[in-house]
This record gives sequence, C-alpha cells and structure tokens, in this order.
Amino acid sequence: MKFLAILKLKDVALTLPPAALVPMIEAGLAAMQQQKKEGRILELYYSPGSDRIIAMLNYVSADQWEKDWAALPMAPYYDREVHPLADYDQYARDVLETLKAAAKMAPVGAG
Repeated sequence: MKFLAILKLKDVALTLPPAALVPMIEAGLAAMQQQKKEGRILELYYSPGSDRIIAMLNYVSADQWEKDWAALPMAPYYDREVHPLADYDQYARDVLETLKAAAKMAPVGAG
C-alpha cells in the first residue's frame, strides 16, 4: 500500500544542542537509506519553500510504517501528515461502473 507522508520539523527541535542533534540526524539518515534499499521509501524530497520533507512510502500497512517511524530518534520532533493513496485509474473505473449502474436504475427523463 502506498502512502504520502509530509513531515515538518517542530520549532522545539531547533532548541536542541548540536551535540544532541547530530547523532539523531545521522541515525535518521541511515534508517531512511535502509528503508529506500528495502523499497519502503520510494521517493524522498525536501521542499525548501515550506521546510517540509515529502515521502512516497510503500508499506504493507500503516502499522508497519508506524513501527519504523517510532524507531527514529527524531520522530518526536516532527509534525506529520500521512495519507493513504489509491490508484486513480482504478478509482475512476469504479466511479464509472457505479454511475452506469445508477443510470440503468433511473434513466434520464424517467418519472
């Protein structure tokens, strides 16, 4: 299942001393590289205008991603949004199928 994750560093993180931040960021980078190798992170971007990290994730479930996320030392210092994603073509086909079935039940001009 694919997810879109949008992460924003909390202001409080910037109050941490560099000596505390360095190992947390290094651990996060290593974990993300491993997740990329394993195919769990498909894409990873930084948006300079909004100071956000945007990730396209590929996980069996949200629970699996939550477990990986909770293991990151920097996790408590991020606000995040996570959105499940569905294939648009399949969604459009499903909507069309439903509309066609509804049209058969109540044709235009009936009544």
